[in-house]
Amino acid sequence: MNKHLNKGSGFTLLEMLVAMAITSVLLTVIYGSFYQGIRSWQSISAHNEAEQQQFLLRQHLRQQLQSSLLINTSQDRNSNIEFIGREDHLEFIAQLSPLQGNAGLYNYRITLQDEPAAIHIQISPYGIENESQLQQHSLKADSTLRIEYSDSSGSSVNWIDRWPYQNRLPQLIRIYQPDTLHPEWLPLTVEVRRHRHAI
Repeated sequence: MNKHLNKGSGFTLLEMLVAMAITSVLLTVIYGSFYQGIRSWQSISAHNEAEQQQFLLRQHLRQQLQSSLLINTSQDRNSNIEFIGREDHLEFIAQLSPLQGNAGLYNYRITLQDEPAAIHIQISPYGIENESQLQQHSLKADSTLRIEYSDSSGSSVNWIDRWPYQNRLPQLIRIYQPDTLHPEWLPLTVEVRRHRHAI
């Protein structure tokens, strides 16, 4: 009688192999789910970081465009100002306060790239040719960006893709994605503060 009880109470080799196979399958499913969760979390984290960087750069760009300065290229009375406005290129001078980092005048150069679509921002101290002090930032976009300018504001704004005046700043500047119903890059429209001269 005891002999039969001992025989029935143990595991056979086949039962052990089946249990190990089931355990392996379960561990594979659990590891796969865990790995997929980690990858999803990393992807969301990278996306959030990119969005945060875009938001901060947009805010900085908005503030600096609003604070564009009228600085003449020479000492002549009617000389051109340090401002270039094209549909794919923009250069202007703005001031950084001590609260934003290194105080002083800085040259901003914005270049739009078509393939792949992106916006490149270069920031360098005004009047100083030093590569080590050049800061570069880039933001990707899902389609081509364009820059437009206007000398009017209010209900009727006439946008042009090239700023023709060499002795004054535009009243409005916008960076936007043309020909798209759902733009990834929300239009950045800035009203430039008037009559700001460098001290």
